[in-house]
Amino acid sequence: MNRPALTRRRRGTTLLTLALAGTVAGLLPAGAQAADGAADGATAAPPHTASGTIRVAHANLQFKMSDARFAADLAQVVSSGPDVVSLNEVSRRTQARLTPRGYEPFMPREKGNGNAVLWRTDRFTRVDGGYRVLVEKGPLRYDANRLATWAVLRSTTGGEVSLVSTHHMQNPAKYGPDKPLRQRLYRQGMERIAALVTELSARGPVFVAGDFNSQFRHDDAWGPRRTLAPVGLTSAMETRGIVPTHDGGGVIDYVFAPKAAATATAQKVTNLRSDHKLLVNDFRFTGASARGR
Repeated sequence: MNRPALTRRRRGTTLLTLALAGTVAGLLPAGAQAADGAADGATAAPPHTASGTIRVAHANLQFKMSDARFAADLAQVVSSGPDVVSLNEVSRRTQARLTPRGYEPFMPREKGNGNAVLWRTDRFTRVDGGYRVLVEKGPLRYDANRLATWAVLRSTTGGEVSLVSTHHMQNPAKYGPDKPLRQRLYRQGMERIAALVTELSARGPVFVAGDFNSQFRHDDAWGPRRTLAPVGLTSAMETRGIVPTHDGGGVIDYVFAPKAAATATAQKVTNLRSDHKLLVNDFRFTGASARGR
């Protein structure tokens, strides 16, 4: 499927580059170790080499929004036809409200999980999925049950790609009590995501998206940029530029991709009714084996 280049700057939208045309071709799958909260597994498809492009969207759709405002924001999220979508703060939304036309959602309901993965049904079928507990509890009330939802998606060509959606603790550099402890808990959560990425990478390229509540420019030692780099992931903002993702001007929502297998080619943010902005990144697969790390 070819996408037209993005050529106009829309109101409320920051356009940093042009979208590429292309499709997601086969992605190298193999068996992956099951994670906690795993869904039913599936038979591995024949190996393929990653090629083509993939569009990844992420949005934190504020928990307290009305159903009408939520529906309008979700329509905006899928308006550019992203291949896969990460959503935060959607725990109280019904399955029907999480299912825009042409998409299928996955969100385990355990522990108040509000992180969902959506995918285009004309491109993918979910073959595995689950959740990973990042932080069980901490000094701040809202530290409890910080989770990540993950899904393994098989493309129509038979390969596999994974998306991990997460919403981490409120910024432990800014909020106490006991900031040092909260920073250690944050790092522990990121290390659990890194371990999950390592497990899923055996099946193909892994993308991680979410509201990380860690300022991009601060590059915290315990933050996502430092802790995901050792497993080969890099934020699209490293090459496409730093853009505010929150109404307050903060840069706290990122999309991470496997550096050895995918290159970020486009990035834009769009205002939503939520207090977070929609972040969309396009990636081109390098053609290297997805297992080549």
